[in-house]
Amino acid sequence: MEDYLEINLDKYNIGKRYYRNNKKCIFDLIREIFVLETPEEIVRQKFIHYLIDDLKVPKNKIEVEVPMCHFKKGARGRADIVVYGEEIDGTNIPIFIVECKAPNIPLTDDVWNQVERYDDILLAGFIVITNGNYTYASLWDNDDEQYYLVENIPEYNDIIEGNDFKIIENNYEKWKRPKFNELLSKEKINYFFELGWIGQDTKKELYPLILNLASFLQDETIQIKSINKKGINIIDSGHRYTCFGNAGGGTWAGDYRYFILEDNCGNNQILSMSIFGSLKCSNDPVFGNRKGNTVLVVAIDDFEKKHNSLQLNIDRYTCIDRNKYTIWHDGTLTIGKNGAAKRKDVIDYIKSVDPTMVINERIILGSFDCSKEINWNQQSTKDFIINTIKYAVLRDEFRRLNKN
Repeated sequence: MEDYLEINLDKYNIGKRYYRNNKKCIFDLIREIFVLETPEEIVRQKFIHYLIDDLKVPKNKIEVEVPMCHFKKGARGRADIVVYGEEIDGTNIPIFIVECKAPNIPLTDDVWNQVERYDDILLAGFIVITNGNYTYASLWDNDDEQYYLVENIPEYNDIIEGNDFKIIENNYEKWKRPKFNELLSKEKINYFFELGWIGQDTKKELYPLILNLASFLQDETIQIKSINKKGINIIDSGHRYTCFGNAGGGTWAGDYRYFILEDNCGNNQILSMSIFGSLKCSNDPVFGNRKGNTVLVVAIDDFEKKHNSLQLNIDRYTCIDRNKYTIWHDGTLTIGKNGAAKRKDVIDYIKSVDPTMVINERIILGSFDCSKEINWNQQSTKDFIINTIKYAVLRDEFRRLNKN
């Protein structure tokens, strides 16, 4: 995401490090207490210095860790930083909210949604998100009833007066897939590498599938028609920039195509799907030695929690027969702290629910003729989307049934 603010938080010194119970601490300027030194806390303290030193915000107009229940009974969550303006009838009026994340946390749509929920309660109308590396700010427009990115954060007195905000013009163009006859050109392949959609070690014979399928999933001009299969209504809901993790500690941040599922009982789930190139590692302290493969990630939102249900290595689980590419899986699955499930048990469970998905003890997600552009009018494309969604949901069901 572009349009971030040119703010260098590294120039701010958060002061002396302290220790309490053998744990590193920082002195919080606002609360005047020791707080544990964490990557997120370092970002917050640096941003507080920025507010005071650069934006001339009075120290007594800054509050941190602000509970939403102080403003609305029963509201959940705490705003990292709230800046107040003038008092009205003895009450401080919020003028902007700051949400801080650790430098390794991507500023996804979820972060925006979080701070927007706080603003729904505080009605500040100006919100900021930062992870220390990138900072974005948005201003609410009452007439259009939406937020607009701004290219600057004015000084405190100007914010109070509502002056000096510079709105960034929204020239966003929806991403459209390249022309099919240009898809495998060197230029487009390099472009997909830059986007992070191809793994460094992925074999070239898989490029026709990966570039074709990634283009289909990421094309924002394509509207996939809703389909109903065996009592499940699948509704394409567009794209979102978000992040999902797995039990191994890995995270996959990027643009996902997401679907809303609805069953005959009216229950809903959100399922997201995308393709990523995995990071190639050598003697990494967490991941060890790992090839840079290409991965299909399928994730599920469950109220406030969300998780990666399927992380399929396309390099390993793709069969090629001329122009026909078949994506399959062997049932590999981890059940939290219980560890790996027996693959045969997973396959047998899938077979018991939908035997058509299992052929020769392989779970078949779908096949594509990559001599043609993948599109929604093809039955093979519909079958792949349906089977992949179904498999992700059934994997979660299997986890719940076997967790204890």
